[in-house]
Parts: sequence; C-alpha cells; structure tokens
Amino acid sequence: MNDLTLHIRKKSVNTKPRKLYLYKQGKILETTDKSGKHYYLFFYKDHFINGVKADAISISSYLHLAIRDGISFDASHPTCELLLDNKTDYTLSTFNHLFKKLQEKYPATEMLIILSFFDSFIKPEKIQQLAKKLFYQYRRNGQLFNAYRMIATYYQFSPKDSFADDMVHAFEFEQNRVRYEDILTLHQTNKDPLYVEAKCFKANRTDLDNQILFDIYQEENRIIDALALHLATIDQKINKDKLDQIDLLISEHLPDKQQGEIWNGLIVKIKDDPELLKIVMEKLFKQEQYETLAKLLFTYDIKLDESQSEMIATLIEKIEPTIFSGIDDIDHLFDRLYQLLENNSHQLELVMEKCFTHYLSIYSVSELAEKLEGIENKGRKLPITEKIKKMHDLIDNPDQQLTLGELYLEFKQLEKAISCFEWEMELSPNDKKPLQYLYKTYQAMGNKVEANNFKQLLMNL
Repeated sequence: MNDLTLHIRKKSVNTKPRKLYLYKQGKILETTDKSGKHYYLFFYKDHFINGVKADAISISSYLHLAIRDGISFDASHPTCELLLDNKTDYTLSTFNHLFKKLQEKYPATEMLIILSFFDSFIKPEKIQQLAKKLFYQYRRNGQLFNAYRMIATYYQFSPKDSFADDMVHAFEFEQNRVRYEDILTLHQTNKDPLYVEAKCFKANRTDLDNQILFDIYQEENRIIDALALHLATIDQKINKDKLDQIDLLISEHLPDKQQGEIWNGLIVKIKDDPELLKIVMEKLFKQEQYETLAKLLFTYDIKLDESQSEMIATLIEKIEPTIFSGIDDIDHLFDRLYQLLENNSHQLELVMEKCFTHYLSIYSVSELAEKLEGIENKGRKLPITEKIKKMHDLIDNPDQQLTLGELYLEFKQLEKAISCFEWEMELSPNDKKPLQYLYKTYQAMGNKVEANNFKQLLMNL
C-alpha cells in the first residue's frame, strides 16, 4: 500500500494507511504520519469527502461507532486498494468550504448524513439547525413524507435530540412512523434506502439485515461494501453459494493477485471442509496463484483426489525455492510432501530439490542432515536426501572439496560452492577444473570482473 500525501492548507503531510472501516454509508481510512499523529479520511459510499486530524475520538461519535461496530480491514487488504484506486493525494478542506461543496453536489438528506460523519468535529448545533431548516421547509410545502424522512434520518444519529424525538413521535406523522417500523416493506417499496441501510447496518445484524444490505449494494453497484459484508459474514454462513458470490464480485473487479489474497484470507476459515477447500484451490490454480496454493497444500493436511494430479504436477514445476520461506516446521513439511506425492517419486524428488535449495540457504549442511534423520527413521529414502548426507560426509574432507562444490552448485548455493572451489584451487594450482567452475559460478552470479579474472588464469594455465 502506497503512502498518501494529505494537503492541508499550504502544507503537505506524508501518511501511511493503517486501517479501513466501513460503517453504514461511510468508509473511513485511518492513516498516521511519521510522528504517529492520526488522520482520518472520510468517504461517502466510494467518494472521498474530507479528512481530519484527530488526537482523540469522542465516545458515541460516528468515528467511534465505525471503529467499534463497523467492518474493518488492514490497509493492505484488497478492499482498501479498490477504494483508493491508486490515488495518493487528498486535499483536506475547512468545514465551511465543505458545507458549500456538499450543498452543490448532494441532495439534502445525503448532505445531512455526510455531515453526521464529522459529528466529532462540527458543532452539533450546526447539524441540528440544518435538520430543522430542511424539516420545516418540507412540512410547509406539504411534503410530509419528505419531512418525516429528513427528521427520521437525523434521529438515527442524534437519538437524544429532544426536538427530533418529539417530531418522530408526533401524531401528524403516525402513518409514516408505522411505515418506517416495517423495515422489510420499506425496503421493498424502495421509499427510503438510506434509512433502511443505516437501520440494518448494526453490530448484531440478522440474516434479514444482511440480505437487505446485499440488495441495496447490488442495486447501487457498491462492490466494496458487498465484498466487505460477504467477508464479514463468512463465519455465520459459509458454503458453495457464498464462495460463488464472492468469486463473482472479485473476478470482475480485482486483478488476479488481489483475488488470490482474498482466497488466501479465507483458507483458515474453510480448511476443515474438503469440498470448499477444493473449490478455493481450483480458483487459485486458475488464477496462477501458485505460491499461495503451494503454501496452502504444504501447510494444511488437505486430501487430494486423482483429478488433481495434473494441478500438482504443474504446481511443482512452477514454484520457486523461496516458496518454503516462512515454513519452519521442516518435519511436518516433509511428512506433508510424502503424503501428497508418495505415489509419484519423480515429482517428490523435484519438489524436495527445491525445498533443499531453500533450506541450504539458511541452514548448514550439518543442521539439515540432522533434520533429515526423522525421514530416515521413517524408512523414507530419496536420491536427493542421499545427496545431503553425502555433502555432510564431505564437509570435513579437504580432498573432496571439488565434489562438495559441485553438489552446492546443484542446489544453487553459489557462495558456498565458490569457497569449495577456491579451496581446491589452492590445493591443486595446476588443475583447470576448479578454475573452470569459478569462472562459470561468477558468471552465474553476474560478477563479470571476477569471472574474467579466472578466465585469464585459465588462459595463462
């Protein structure tokens, strides 16, 4: 995630995104500058509105409720990248300027909702005055439904306001009040989707609440909100239909890498369900997310069927040795590789070669040979493990350093191979072999100067 530059009056502040919060119609991106000061960027649906610097958060404010009851993601999550869409510069306006801008761009009810996002930073009287003004304006014009809609919206985020409480419960609005109490019907008639959304978006949402929210998001094409809600409710209801809905959203709007991140985040939640795991694995494979898929297979005890043998073969061919970084339990890894490939010695040999190529870069041959004792004790032998044992036997043999260097080369351990060849060159100064290996190894490392030095030595010899 790129840093964001916030333009505040005549100065610019570089900030790092930390968290994204989704709450009702709003989204809030939390960022911090180099001194740890917090800045919050507010979005209405997917549109940037304004940002504020906040040293403290007022209890029960919109910002506080968003952090407490909203859906949250780390800033590295694909939803955040989707929201920012590579934009890195944001201008923070004064609230007087913001007020004028909102009047020009948004209908009255939406303007009131947006201003409520900043209830920690705007005097409550200003929002109340606007609500009253709009309410009386509608009522004078005989637009009782619009008047009630306005005051009901205001009452949602200011339930302690006595004026709003009186008007919402006034006899003249009894018919509207009854209508608003039936959220499902209000939703189905599409009379006030803003009110319905805010009402349904709460900490203890029911299945009906979630379904209504999904309907609204689909109607308004709000991809980020729909995806966030799917991910937030995955623990309550996870099945093939749920995965298909997520797939439909991300396949249209996210690049393959970010799709892979979404699926990878779901793995822990579905690792005990073979059917769902198979679905996710096939999606990762289709998107060529080989690294994510390999870590999934190597970490969890997933049972595969014969139909997936081609997938495994392609996976083993494509992955790089670095795939094993972060997998510290080598005993479990080796057990897992044997489980996956016990009937295919060629593939097992190939993946073990990549495995040892990685681990030889962080362990000594002696340490790795010791870890292999567990494999030997289980009666498992492979040519590749025999090579490691042979390397271990050659380490302290000064007459076999050329052979040891050749084995290091097989595992792409160029620095270690060079040490062996240099030792051999000292012992046998008239032998061309160590010089040839040193020339080729330095070439492979991209060190043309050293490679040419050994090329010259070969010519002189």
